[in-house]
Amino acid sequence: IKDTLKTTKTEEPSNFKIAFKKIEINNANLTYDDAKLGFILKLKDLNHSSKGDMTAEVTTLKTKTYINEIDVVYGGIKYLSKSNAEVKLNLGMNLKEMKFTFEENETRLNQLFFNFEGFFTMLKEGGYDMDIKLKTDKTDFKNILSLVPSIYSKEFDKLQSEGKFVLDGFVKGKYTNLEQLPAFKLNLQVIKGMFKYPSLPNSVNNVNINTTINNNGGNADNTTINISKFHIEIANNPVDLTLYLSNPISDPAINLNFSTNLNFENINKIYPLEETKDLKGSLSSNITIKGKVSSIQQKKYNEFSASGFFELSNFILKNKEYPQGINIKKSRFNFNPSFLELAQFNMMIGK
Repeated sequence: IKDTLKTTKTEEPSNFKIAFKKIEINNANLTYDDAKLGFILKLKDLNHSSKGDMTAEVTTLKTKTYINEIDVVYGGIKYLSKSNAEVKLNLGMNLKEMKFTFEENETRLNQLFFNFEGFFTMLKEGGYDMDIKLKTDKTDFKNILSLVPSIYSKEFDKLQSEGKFVLDGFVKGKYTNLEQLPAFKLNLQVIKGMFKYPSLPNSVNNVNINTTINNNGGNADNTTINISKFHIEIANNPVDLTLYLSNPISDPAINLNFSTNLNFENINKIYPLEETKDLKGSLSSNITIKGKVSSIQQKKYNEFSASGFFELSNFILKNKEYPQGINIKKSRFNFNPSFLELAQFNMMIGK
């Protein structure tokens, strides 16, 4: 077959443009289920509207979004359950430079209110350049308690609360792939928090938390998690935790201290357990772990420090899932650098 005809055509730039007056999404339901990651996101009754002159090189896109129910599950842990969110955002857009700036905006997740400052730019070579700050305006402890699924679902409007919290953070730099991450930081503090259900006799007191997640830029292995303080008293039963984690990808280095002396009968006195018929027993623990995971893998136990115990006594649970009951008379784990010892275990399920 021979080419007998060749034509050359010069295309003129088109002046044809499409201008959206308004875009709306009404009562949409969205489910994202990633079985490989163990991640599930469900959005119910999603409503969105946006408007702006998309034909101009510089414009402002005005958006409003409301989601009636949000469920987030990752690794079998339910992080959000029937939460709701509202976003009002004016986004300044320079479509020639592909730069987007956060103008007037407010985001509400349950009763937590926050907003963003800064910009992000889509790079010609791929990826993004960004400088974004997160800050909160309303800082009552009850606002952040609304993110706890079990608390938010139980008479949250009647919940009595005291204390303050601080939540801020930033993302700054270029993102091209997992080997080129921007610097980021998230800081959470809770100061003298407490909460109590009016219908129950006891409260959760002296909630003091200081947590920082930090990465100076580069890759994910530069991330550090520092829980320098986590203290909570459940009906006068203390729970204390400190944790410092570094090199989380290549070789996690862990410095953990955990201690508690908890009476499970007090849970009924601070939280309404409607489907639990019986809950008794005690938990005692005092654990210290310090070292790198590679030391365990290479059996260099002298380089890894682990000591303490975790003990459950006279534990009884009866609920909808286990109507016949679970009874753990004694369960004790002992920690040392070379192994985790199950020193004692005595359990009965039903008969």
